Amino acid sequence: MSGNGSSTNGNSKTNLIINYLPQTLSDEEFKRIFSSIGELRSARIIRKKDGYSYGFGFVDYVSAEDALQAINSLNGFEIENKRVKVAYARPAGEDRKGSNLYVAHLPSGYGEVDVRQLFSPYGDIIQCRIIGNRGVAFVLYDLRQQAQNAIDNLNGITLPDGLHPLSVKVAADANSQSHKVSYITLIFISFS
Repeated sequence: MSGNGSSTNGNSKTNLIINYLPQTLSDEEFKRIFSSIGELRSARIIRKKDGYSYGFGFVDYVSAEDALQAINSLNGFEIENKRVKVAYARPAGEDRKGSNLYVAHLPSGYGEVDVRQLFSPYGDIIQCRIIGNRGVAFVLYDLRQQAQNAIDNLNGITLPDGLHPLSVKVAADANSQSHKVSYITLIFISFS
């Protein structure tokens, strides 16, 4: 098959993002799962320098038809007790800047599931990370407008069991000294 199904704005019809990957999934197993659908240009789990997986990765197929088949076949597929989400990866653009939120003053005991449930009514969450047990999280939306909707609706409200009103704001970018990890940078890594 050829890659003639690609759109004019790059390889958006062949490039997929896979979320909710188990931390223990190897790069070889990741590639094996997705190459079972069709020929790959690349497959990569996004990791820290020390090898820790961020829980998502990218797969770029040669053919748009294979990419669509991977979405249809593997979205919701269970790997090590986690159901993966397989979707088209979208290139970075102006409508994506400012889509990573920093959330503070979460009630103690709030986990990733709680944060996703709280923030999911406002848009498509690409990534959600709880930072230790400090009541802090990062929530990355697909689009800036979705992030803004969450800010408009959640900033300043006090949750049940919360001691302080939530602080919901756009996270500092990768150039900021205050945050060492910028999930927005990780999401839009381009393949060479």
